Amino acid sequence: MVEHAETPITGPPMPAVFLLLAAFFAPLVFATPCSAFLVPGNTSIGAGSRWEYDSNLGRVVVEMLERTEIPMEGGSCRTFYRWRLKVKGLAYEELLELVPGHLFTWERSFAAFGVMRTTYSYPRPEYTMPSPLPKAGRWAWEGLVRDGPLGVAPHTMPAPWPPPPPGLPPSPAGGSPPLPSGDLKSPGAANPSPRQANDPNTGWAAASGYVVGLETLEVPAGRFQAYHVHLERGDEFGTQEVIDLWVNPEIGVIAAEGELLWGGLPGKIQRLIGLDRLSVRLRQYELSRS
Repeated sequence: MVEHAETPITGPPMPAVFLLLAAFFAPLVFATPCSAFLVPGNTSIGAGSRWEYDSNLGRVVVEMLERTEIPMEGGSCRTFYRWRLKVKGLAYEELLELVPGHLFTWERSFAAFGVMRTTYSYPRPEYTMPSPLPKAGRWAWEGLVRDGPLGVAPHTMPAPWPPPPPGLPPSPAGGSPPLPSGDLKSPGAANPSPRQANDPNTGWAAASGYVVGLETLEVPAGRFQAYHVHLERGDEFGTQEVIDLWVNPEIGVIAAEGELLWGGLPGKIQRLIGLDRLSVRLRQYELSRS
């Protein structure tokens, strides 16, 4: 069944939600142990869901391409999502994993006009944020990023590290300690980067974020309550991202303001057409429910 909507849901935020976030867009979801992508009434949102936004660059379309659930011991699931953003002949795509309490990114790709594609992947997935989303929490992560696709199905790799103790920022098992929130600098000479160690296809990456608060805002689709979330990330390949999101727990991202700059040729194309900065407001959405 496909639900078409152009009117807001204005009920209070749900206390148990998972934030499925990618670079700019993704839904905030209500989770049960093996049905991580749910909305009120226990109706799942599946592949085929679509969000349309007004933006400073024209119409932006976001689509959920696929969702796969892999059972884990104890009755929980590893849930994988692939989503895509399209605007002006350019496409941005991510492969995410949601485990109980945490969201990770395995792969990011950028394509231009169907003739060029750049992909970055994470041997240990990048930590995106905790969930349920803390009301005033902060988080930070540091790890490795590779220039190229993952090369294997992520469900064949070990599940991401378990949740950290409450109140502590997450840190990947066996990895470096997280950077302070907002500090996206790579390690110094005492801990040289893989690129400095003659591995040009691997580099350091860092990400951080925090919840600003709960706010009310109006967009073309209506008036919504939304969580205001600030995210930053960067890596040695030249990617820099600073984004503010306003997320409604029952629909997804209502508005976003941010800058996303890729290194190399993709970054040059972004700057050429002005895609390095994007400001969006939700126009309408279609939720495919399974």
